[in-house]
Amino acid sequence: MKKETENFRMIGNEIIELDLKPAHKGFLIQLFGLCLNNTRRCEFTNTKIAQQLNVVPSTVGKYTKELMQLGHLKKLKKGYEIQGEYFINALTQKEKERLEELEFVKQKSEELKFLYPDNYISEIIDNTNWSNIVHPKKYIQAIEAGVANFPKKGKEIIEEIYL
Repeated sequence: MKKETENFRMIGNEIIELDLKPAHKGFLIQLFGLCLNNTRRCEFTNTKIAQQLNVVPSTVGKYTKELMQLGHLKKLKKGYEIQGEYFINALTQKEKERLEELEFVKQKSEELKFLYPDNYISEIIDNTNWSNIVHPKKYIQAIEAGVANFPKKGKEIIEEIYL
């Protein structure tokens, strides 16, 4: 069986065609390397980005400002999001399956919220950190069972989902 390659990112040829200075392209590529897995979001401060890239924070500030003005970066509450389809998130089969499973769980959760809009379950779903769920099937089973209404037992089951 062929072992899948992990821990790499792909960049499309479109970045070559961008009307940007080489330094801007280089900064975007480096920033992409700091992004959260399978996203174009880097949730570091300018200081942390500077440390990771071995540059001074003012350089990061300069490039992020210029790239935001050019529409290639978006400022988030915490960090930045790269705009554009030239960065390709390469996923292993296992990662793809996990994302599909999480998408299914999110969709199922939204259906439950619709059915029980004023229920405590809706609050749990709204406050769920999806990327931290280790056992999506257990999560949806717990939500469907309404364990949120049983604080002691519910807490144990919810901890199981994340651990």
